[in-house]
Amino acid sequence: MKTGTNAAVVWRPQPRQMEFMRRPEPEALYGGAAGGGKSDALVIEALRQVDVPNYRALILRKTFPQLRELIDKTMQYYKPVFPAARYNSSTHCWTFPSGAKIYFGSMFRTQDKYNYQGQQFDYIGVDELTHFTWEEYSYLMSRNRPSGPGTQVYIRATANPGGIGHGWVKARFITPAPPGTRMVQLVDVKKPDGSVEKLRRTRIFIPSTIFDLSLIHI
Repeated sequence: MKTGTNAAVVWRPQPRQMEFMRRPEPEALYGGAAGGGKSDALVIEALRQVDVPNYRALILRKTFPQLRELIDKTMQYYKPVFPAARYNSSTHCWTFPSGAKIYFGSMFRTQDKYNYQGQQFDYIGVDELTHFTWEEYSYLMSRNRPSGPGTQVYIRATANPGGIGHGWVKARFITPAPPGTRMVQLVDVKKPDGSVEKLRRTRIFIPSTIFDLSLIHI
């Protein structure tokens, strides 16, 4: 990521981060060693579609105080590249020149999921997924919908071992297949006419290491 044609590099992905960010699956988990640059990849990935006016993204941590680190990262990365972008500390939202928006949110209690009822986000980034329950994550998946024409819809997450959601995260992303292997699941989707259609949904796990740290040059 550069600030201009001859400008300094603000952020450059390491190979494992790049592998995570180029995946086409609707779901991808980047997890493993603490300090592997996972959160950096999550907030940078949110920028991919900010040239689309109706693009809406949501980045979450379990509690709002935990979001402070992620917001600080965006101050470091977003502003040099998009100097006209504005962050609203009241709504916790970045607005870009195109009109695209990146929101920051939390889900301290399971019932907080209803704060997102009726909303749709093209990109959802969940930091520290093992801090969330399956009920909370599955609800977020239902909010992962196109906000308008011209967007790609997908969800990305990071995780370290441990946490209340360790069991279901392991069962969904790690146990079924070796790292880097695409997993395919047939899901039933109810159509407006009441009929049920089976759709293929894919996901993947990309492991991180402590050597996957970003190179930053300001």
